[in-house]
Amino acid sequence: MSQTQNPIQTHREILQRKFESIEGVRKVYFQPPSVEKIKYPCIIYNFEGLNKISADNNPYLLSPRFTVTVIDYNVESMIPMYVMGMNDGVTVSMDRFFTSDNLNHWVFSVVSTQFLEK
Repeated sequence: MSQTQNPIQTHREILQRKFESIEGVRKVYFQPPSVEKIKYPCIIYNFEGLNKISADNNPYLLSPRFTVTVIDYNVESMIPMYVMGMNDGVTVSMDRFFTSDNLNHWVFSVVSTQFLEK
């Protein structure tokens, strides 16, 4: 790999900008430390791994995968709809919904469709 910026970091920064542009989001956090005071409504996302596409039993394309959680007091929040509707360079699927401490959580899997060459 060359001395240029890490391609996973580049994908993450693109996601960060997309999340920050969503109307109603107060704060976007990437793997926040447990001591940080969270401001709601927010999006928290974590690097989850790499998806691999193979040919002739050899991996040739990798794509970063992130777990994205929207947290909001409002169960009718539009923020999850904006995340689910993202389609420019990513594939989004909703994994689950749950409520904890009077906060609603929507959990998504987001995979970049702009692949990293191996």
